[in-house]
Amino acid sequence: MTQRWVQIPRAFSGANCTLGGQTLINWLATESVDSDYDTASAITIGPAGPFPKGTSLRSIEGGVDTGGWVVEDASKELDGSRTWRSKSGSAMAHIPLVSYSLRRVGYLQARTTLSEDCVGRGAYPPQFCTPDYMTYTILGGQPLTDGSGGTSPGLLTDLAAGKIDQPTVWARKQSWQVVTGAQDMILQIAALAKVNVNFQVGLPGCASNYAPADKPALTAIKEIAAWSGASCWLDHEGVIQVFGWEQAFAGVCQARPGYVLTSETHQNLYSPTHVTVVGTMQGQTWVPPTQGRWVSGRVDPDGTVIPPRYEPPRAGYSAPAGPPTPQCVVVALACPEATYPVNERIQIQDYNITINLAAAMAKERLAYVHLMATASKWSGPGEGHQSLHPLTQNILEVTRRLDWSGSYYKYTLDITGATGPPAFNAPDFWSTTQ
Repeated sequence: MTQRWVQIPRAFSGANCTLGGQTLINWLATESVDSDYDTASAITIGPAGPFPKGTSLRSIEGGVDTGGWVVEDASKELDGSRTWRSKSGSAMAHIPLVSYSLRRVGYLQARTTLSEDCVGRGAYPPQFCTPDYMTYTILGGQPLTDGSGGTSPGLLTDLAAGKIDQPTVWARKQSWQVVTGAQDMILQIAALAKVNVNFQVGLPGCASNYAPADKPALTAIKEIAAWSGASCWLDHEGVIQVFGWEQAFAGVCQARPGYVLTSETHQNLYSPTHVTVVGTMQGQTWVPPTQGRWVSGRVDPDGTVIPPRYEPPRAGYSAPAGPPTPQCVVVALACPEATYPVNERIQIQDYNITINLAAAMAKERLAYVHLMATASKWSGPGEGHQSLHPLTQNILEVTRRLDWSGSYYKYTLDITGATGPPAFNAPDFWSTTQ
């Protein structure tokens, strides 16, 4: 459905419409939570020439700071039909027009790859694990919980057998960064890339180990957030916002341009209509801590001499117990087309899931599908509404256009927003040991 109204003139000036202090002639910027990096293009008057690539600039629209940008590409334009002018009767000369392609501030940091140059030679490749994975899997040497009397394989088991020495154990242990969960893992990656992160939702899902070698920092952070059904967006201040679709867009978008000239309301078919999340829940048992002790030496049947050694105190830890329990959750959108289901399957293999976590992941995916299929768009003059950004007021996307006509500026906004939260059918789930 499209509706149209009458547009009125704008009242911006060259003094309050700038990019890095250069007067804007044309400006097009798009901010969207559905993209990795916001983009913009600009034509400005730059008597001193273009800013160098990588320069951070601020955009001012009608006197309002609308965020930071990084120069991706810059060029100086000379075009007789466009730039050859005479000002106030003076001699003819080229107007110093400069053209820019821009990315959102923080782009250089967020795209940083977790390479040897980023993390350091001694810390490459970057590897993260949970405390239990470090204790039971990497270090090993812990009593098995199956009653066999054996110990779990790992560095300490190899040390006890004389296969490796203590410095080797220390070096391999130090190659892993122990984290308390997914949020801690993201913060450590963000620190390596020198980018700030803000968490709008919790992240209960966490893989026991993760090695994001040579991945862009934002890609790694998005993968970690996805373990809990969350997503990420680099905002207008260069901060990575970790958010949940269902939580961030729980209402109806009320934001509008100054006057609505055109509007579009969509009702697309959902695809998928159902999401199935499957995985396992590994049983856990608590192994109590031990005191430090000396272990006497021995001579193996093959003549190998095992010298006495000191076993340091060991903290308590959770160890796997019993067979993994399969988990499966199916969530559907409450909609007529769900009668003819289109299912999407999410397989979780790297970490334990619970019924509640699986249902949350399924709802997160379906909330995104719902929002994109039912979003509405409003366009019109934007004066007085320059400060609107996605992730506020249930806004999904904002596009800004600023054009100099020769005597005045025309400034318009396109606002795409949510029309309402999704509705779900009751989750269908099962958990079995069969």
